[in-house]
Amino acid sequence: MFTGHQRWADYQEIHEQWAEKLDLGSYTILGGEPLLNPDVIDWIYGLNKLWPDSKSQITTNASFKRRFDKELYRALVDTQTILEIGLHDINRWDEVMETVYSFIDKPVSSKRIPENISELPNFYENWSSSYNKIRAESWPVCNNLADWEGLPDYIKQECENVHQFSPQKIAEQRQGHSIKDSNGLRVVIELENYFHQGALIKQPEKKITFVCTTVIQLKRMISVIVNTVII
Repeated sequence: MFTGHQRWADYQEIHEQWAEKLDLGSYTILGGEPLLNPDVIDWIYGLNKLWPDSKSQITTNASFKRRFDKELYRALVDTQTILEIGLHDINRWDEVMETVYSFIDKPVSSKRIPENISELPNFYENWSSSYNKIRAESWPVCNNLADWEGLPDYIKQECENVHQFSPQKIAEQRQGHSIKDSNGLRVVIELENYFHQGALIKQPEKKITFVCTTVIQLKRMISVIVNTVII
């Protein structure tokens, strides 16, 4: 079983050989928790040097707050690497947002992702299913947001206050957040239940994943995604 950390010096050569074979559309630095890796800065700069034109991001749960320092910030800005935070617990939202705003420079844009809850995958199918589970026999049909607006106020109040079901509640529980600062650093906060739990979830995008153990001869590949696990 693997223990410890994957050090950049131990994997630099194999990645250099991969870089001669592959053009990457994007790559992601993952864990475990990559910010616990003492070589995380070397990984950020090293991969960017090998694939300077690729879209890059690093995914963390933001639990290791001490690593949110000037050195990490500089590396992310220099390499235009997106900082993605996977939030496992909605109760940590305020804590994580405080960490983010203390870490970044002056924010210049901030938006929910997706911007409209109706853009959540399978939204209307899951909306109807969720509403029907709590619907009393006397309640009107409600298959979409327009139907919701036409519901009597007492039904809306019961849905929201008793069942935690309303457009506002869905926004709070399912939408992520994207922030960009004055130096171009982009931070994306994703709710883990937005991917994995219950109705109105976002389906994970399909990615090509490989582990760099042995270099083999490959034809030129364009716009593939590689997840590099470094913990």
